[in-house]
Amino acid sequence: MTSRTALRWLQSSGWLMFCLGLASFTPRPLQAQTGAAYFVSSTGSDSNPGTFAEPWLTIQHAADTATAGATVYVLGGVCPLL
Repeated sequence: MTSRTALRWLQSSGWLMFCLGLASFTPRPLQAQTGAAYFVSSTGSDSNPGTFAEPWLTIQHAADTATAGATVYVLGGVCPLL
């Protein structure tokens, strides 16, 4: 079977479209995280900027402030919810 004959067979049988469609669903590598990082600690204050050095006090404040793509880290301790 020549390559032209094989290509015609693939085109007529739909296998070429199937293979091309399958190739479009291959997994892609994960992208690096680019969002902001915020911190919550039982020793923080909700008037702080939410950094590691000056964390927020409540998880609720983090939920109200963080935007899509941001990561909130809850440091050890007991954090009030409100």
